[in-house]
Amino acid sequence: METERLWTLFQVDQQRIGALDTGMITIRGWTITVMSAIAGISLSQHHHSLLLVAVVGTVLFGLLDARYRRTQLLHANRADKIEQVLVPEYRLRPPDPADASRRSTLIQYRTSIFFYTIVIVLLLLLLWVGPQ
Repeated sequence: METERLWTLFQVDQQRIGALDTGMITIRGWTITVMSAIAGISLSQHHHSLLLVAVVGTVLFGLLDARYRRTQLLHANRADKIEQVLVPEYRLRPPDPADASRRSTLIQYRTSIFFYTIVIVLLLLLLWVGPQ
C-alpha cells in the first residue's frame, strides 16, 4: 500500500516537473515577445525611456521564472527521495558526494540567470547605442 502511494506521488511529481518546464518556456517566450515589441516601439518612436521599462519587465518575468524553477526543484528533490526509497539501486545520476541539497543556488538557476542576463544586456546595449 505504501509503495503504491509513493509511486503515485512520484508520478505526480514527474508530471508537475514537465508542466513547470512548459510554463518556464512560455514565460521566456513572452519575455522575448513583449520586450522585443517594447524595444521596437522605443526605437521607432525615439522614446528611449521605454527601454528601461523593458529592462524592468524582463526582471519581473525573470522573478516569475525563478518562482516556477523553485517549485520545480522542490518536486525534483521529492521525486529523488521517493526514487531512493522505491528503487535504491537505480540512480539516474551518480550520487553527489556533496549532497544535492547543498548545491549552489546559482548552479540550479544557471539557465534562467543566463537567459535573463542576455536579454537585459541586449536591452541596455540598445539603450546605449540607440539613436539619440
